[in-house]
Amino acid sequence: MGRLFARERRDEDALAEYDKAVKIEPAYANAHMGRGGVLLRLGRPADALASYRRAAKADPAHAGAHVAAGRIHESQGRPADALASYRRAAEADPSHAEAHVA
Repeated sequence: MGRLFARERRDEDALAEYDKAVKIEPAYANAHMGRGGVLLRLGRPADALASYRRAAKADPAHAGAHVAAGRIHESQGRPADALASYRRAAEADPSHAEAHVA
C-alpha cells in the first residue's frame, strides 16, 4: 500500500505503510527505498538518507540506494560524500547507468 499511497502523494499514509513494512522485515531494501523517497518529498533529507543507507546495508548490491544517497549528499553541498556514494553504486552494479551519469 505504501507505493500506491506514494503515487497518490498521500505521503503520511505511505510513510506509515513503509514503517510497518520495515518493522516486519527490517532488511527489506525496497521498503527502505520507498520510505526514503517519501521522506525526501516531506522535506526530511536526513531521515531519507538514513533510509537509503539502511537499504544499502540490507542489499549492498542495490545501486539505486547508493545513487539516492549520493544525490542527497550532492544537494547538501557534500561532493566528496556524493562521489563516494556514486562509486559504491558503480561498484555494486557496473551496468547501472545512473551511477556513471551522476
